[in-house]
Amino acid sequence: MIHRMHAPQYGIFALGTAAHAYLELDLHGGAPVGELVSAVADLREPRRTVGGVNLVAGLRPELWRQLAPGDAPAEVGGFNHDLVGADGYVMPATQHDAVLWLSGGGYDVVFDMARQATAVLDPLASVAEEATGWLYHHDRDLTGFIDGTENPGLVEAAEVALVPDGSPGAGGTVLLLQKWVHDAAAWESRPVAGQEQAMGRTKLDSVELEDLPPASHVARTDQDRFGEVFRRNMHALRDDHRPRDHVRGLQRRTAPACRDAGEHGGAGRWRPRRAHLLHPTPHRRLLLRSLGAGPQPLRQRLTASHRRQKQGANHMDREPGPDALRRIYRQTRTIAVVGASAHAEKPAHEIPRYLQSQGYRIVPVNPRGGELLGERVYRTLLEVPGPVDVVDVFRPRAEAETVARDAVAIGAKVLWFQPGTHTDEAVRLAAEAGLEVVAGRCMGETHGELGLGPGPGN
Repeated sequence: MIHRMHAPQYGIFALGTAAHAYLELDLHGGAPVGELVSAVADLREPRRTVGGVNLVAGLRPELWRQLAPGDAPAEVGGFNHDLVGADGYVMPATQHDAVLWLSGGGYDVVFDMARQATAVLDPLASVAEEATGWLYHHDRDLTGFIDGTENPGLVEAAEVALVPDGSPGAGGTVLLLQKWVHDAAAWESRPVAGQEQAMGRTKLDSVELEDLPPASHVARTDQDRFGEVFRRNMHALRDDHRPRDHVRGLQRRTAPACRDAGEHGGAGRWRPRRAHLLHPTPHRRLLLRSLGAGPQPLRQRLTASHRRQKQGANHMDREPGPDALRRIYRQTRTIAVVGASAHAEKPAHEIPRYLQSQGYRIVPVNPRGGELLGERVYRTLLEVPGPVDVVDVFRPRAEAETVARDAVAIGAKVLWFQPGTHTDEAVRLAAEAGLEVVAGRCMGETHGELGLGPGPGN
């Protein structure tokens, strides 16, 4: 018998998705918790990545414990009372019963999915609060600083955020959902040097200051002292169109200690020292729990994939193994897709759409130009601005050597040939120029086979 590990909800780790929505719901009086969980499970499974949308579901810890008494960490509870920290600083608690976290490449598809979800769940629960927003310049918050510098990489994130196997709630995580209102005028009136002293990092390239001020953000949120978290941020506008910076989700394996919250417990660790710059609004905690089955065992899936791709497997003397492939995914942010298609039924559309849903920025390349997956389509690889980590190729073998030369010219790190698209000469050209080459594998399927996501079509 093969032991199956509990699978996390993959959207938790899908970095880079540009549009987000948090829907917080309260059960109708007398509505059974089990029916809500079943309805959410039915909602998630067939539509997990439809249109490039991830759906992550969470439940109030007390309700999960009521539904499955032995399957919730004993120390986890909802934020049912305000947190009062140093100097009487208060973080209001507005705990709701469930949360749906939607993320995708564009707000149109997130909006459509949110409407579907609320319609399906309406007989059981109503939306109590909604927050929608976007990523700001990929990885910055509205202060202009890079956010999440201390976030673990995607491979390490699961170890930090997920409840380990063998423990109640295995495969789940604890979501600490915070909102902060950003006083942009006050912050921007400070000189950059003053901002850097307040943050503890340089603004341009996020280098930690050598003489770290004890009261700086970095010093007061040191994960080596307080415990690691996996953080996700989005940015939104308030009803009066002033910037709200930001809705922040913090995932960790177990509940944080909340005593002495003003200095080093729970959400209070992220309490801004100067309240006139960032003012918190409601804070709540929900338990995110996996609603699906575990992934197919890695060796079994890679073996099956190898059989499918064996026809084109003689492309290199040494094919990257699972560890090297994981490293590529972990270090990748931007993927240029050469031959990306607007036809939804084609792999050249389905695969980049899936990879986008898993948090990678997709840059489509196609001579037709236009727009695809919410991104501008560049006519040639040489037109693509900015750094490209991976070039994923969906063009005929006759173009492989041209694509390889262009990938070298733009300074790409990895050249990835989909099955049937490479030639030995193209591989040689790229490898001799220092690029890492993967050929004869589908970049989307391999992502699923490594257990990094659900895989295309799931």
